[in-house]
Order: sequence, then C-alpha cells, then structure tokens
Amino acid sequence: MSDLVFVVYDSIKNSAFAGQVLQPILKRINQNSKQRVYLISFEKEKLTQEEISQYIPDNNNLIFILLKRTPFFAKFGLYYSVIQLKKLFKNFTQEYSVICRGALAGWVGIKSIDSDLCISFTVQARGLLPEEYEYSKRETKNLFSSPVILSEARSAKSNGFLNYFLKNIFHRYIVKELTKIEKEVYKSNIKNFKIESVSQALKDHIIKKYEVNQENIILATYDIPEAISNNQLCEWKKDIRQKLNISPNTHVYCYNGSIKAWQSIELVINFFKQELYNNKNIFLLVLTQDQTEFENLLITNQINKDYYKVLYVEHSEIYKYLAACDTGLIFRENNIISWVSRPIKAMEYKSAGLKIVHNNTVKWLIDLK
Repeated sequence: MSDLVFVVYDSIKNSAFAGQVLQPILKRINQNSKQRVYLISFEKEKLTQEEISQYIPDNNNLIFILLKRTPFFAKFGLYYSVIQLKKLFKNFTQEYSVICRGALAGWVGIKSIDSDLCISFTVQARGLLPEEYEYSKRETKNLFSSPVILSEARSAKSNGFLNYFLKNIFHRYIVKELTKIEKEVYKSNIKNFKIESVSQALKDHIIKKYEVNQENIILATYDIPEAISNNQLCEWKKDIRQKLNISPNTHVYCYNGSIKAWQSIELVINFFKQELYNNKNIFLLVLTQDQTEFENLLITNQINKDYYKVLYVEHSEIYKYLAACDTGLIFRENNIISWVSRPIKAMEYKSAGLKIVHNNTVKWLIDLK
C-alpha cells in the first residue's frame, strides 16, 4: 500500500483538527495496519514537544512533521512552504497519495509533488477562502461604495483616514489573490486529481464560480462521525445527567462550540430565553472553550443560573456530554459562507442522536434527513 501524505495549513491547534483531521487519519490506520500516514502541518509558531504530544497521539503508523508557515501576502508568501515541502518529498522513493486540507495547502502541495511518484491528489474544500477572509475583515468597509462610511472616515484624523483607505486596498488585493489561488487549485490538471467538497451546496458553488468539471468533485464522507449506538447513548446520558444533577425528565438543549461572530450566539441565547419563558422544565448545556465569555452573556441576558451550565470538555469526552442532551442548536447568519457549509458541531449532534434546531441558513441542515 502506498503512503498517504496529509498536508495541513490551518494548524493542529485549530478546533476542527481533532475531529476533522486526526480522527479520519486514525480511522484509515485502524482499518489497515499497513497504512502509513505522514501528517505535515505548516505552523506559524514553533510548537514544543509537549504541545505536539497534546495534539498528536503516539502511533507507529503516524509520522508527524512540523514545517514553518510564513505570513500570507500573496502567492509569493507561499513559496517558502513549497521549498520546504518539495525538499521533504525528495526523500520519498515509493509512490504516495496526497490529501491537502484547503486551497492554500492544495496550492503548496501541487507545486511540491513529484508527479512520477504521486499517484493521487485530493484537495479538501472546506469552505470559501476569499469570502471567509472578506467576512473576517468586514469591519473594514468598502470606502468606494458607501458614502456614509466615507463621510465617517473623512471626519477622522487625516492619518486615520489614510490607514483606513490603505487597509481597504490591501484587503481587496488579498481577496483577489485568494480567488486566483482557489481557481488555480480547483482547475488543476494533475493526474488523479479530486476536490472533496463538504456539501452539495459547496460543490455547486465551486462548479459555478470556477467552471470546474463536476466529475472532479466528490462529496466528503470519510470525516462524518459514525452514529453511536442507542445503548451507549443511554448509558452516557444517565451518567452525565447524574454528574451534572439534571433530571431525567428535563429537556436539555445543547450549544457546542466557541463564540464567533458567524455563530450567531445572540440567536442561540434568544431562542433559549423564549423557550424558557414557555417551559421551565428545560436546561441549556453549553460546551465551549470560551466559558467566561459565554457565562457573561447569559448573565447579561438575565437567565437564571439554575437553567444552564457552561463547561469546557476535551474532544475525547464530547460525545458523552452530547448524549446527555436532547436538542442541538445551530444558528448562522444568512450568507453564502453559511449556506455552503457543513457545520462540524451539527455532525456531532447527529452522531449523538440529537434533534437539531436551526434557522434555515445552512443547506446541508435543510437537506438533512
């Protein structure tokens, strides 16, 4: 069996890494003891051995390699990554397959492989790179299309206006560069090339935007968590509810995730407030790394502490706590980024047998049976 090279460009510290990268890799290894995986991660900061051990398990078939990630300004900012990866590939003497997580990793990978030894190449399309960057910088408005924003900027100090203007120019440039990179990657003509899309909506978007051959795009299934047996769920539900002192008859809503603008936390809290107004026999279990921030939001919204609990739970324990719940909450803003997504937390809810309440902004959830 050929070796598998898995390239990550968004860090092993990314909240999606444990469930969406590591678990599918370990699944491949468990299914075939001869499968050897080289996990290559480009990191902005040098990781200590202790940090690596925290995220990467000890496994004889998993070889972790850490490479340096330089700041992104345009394609030329990726060439140092290409030099590192190309040098690494020169040590390979046998055939290998490559999977790259995202378009940036895909671009670096395509420029680095030995076309004679690489027998297949897959880019995992996990979202919309230019649109997500633009969204993350949305506080920097478009000076040329908004007279109101322009007027506000002009009223600031002259040096402030200049900085504001230059930021817009820079952000526009980055969006164009990211679009070029995505197009170049998705329209690649290297042999046995595939794009692995997380949803049909994302697949349709890529085909329309970049005029990609639809035969080159497959839907991702390998990273979808398997359904947990009812017996296991019942056992966990009983144990965790006893541990948290939650009545067996209480309907438990769950929010599993961090506090980000695109996760519409205010909609989650407003939904629970309304439900609590109509029914006092409910409870909100929040599983998040942003404990303090979420607790402050609940206090600000005057929700009684008897009706919620905010916890941080390691990913290895997450399904036990999800099993204690009845309904998972997923709310997103109404935009293209949400529409084409396949929320990781929604897949975890589904795996744990939870009903999912959402606001019809994610096509994958609408189509979910």
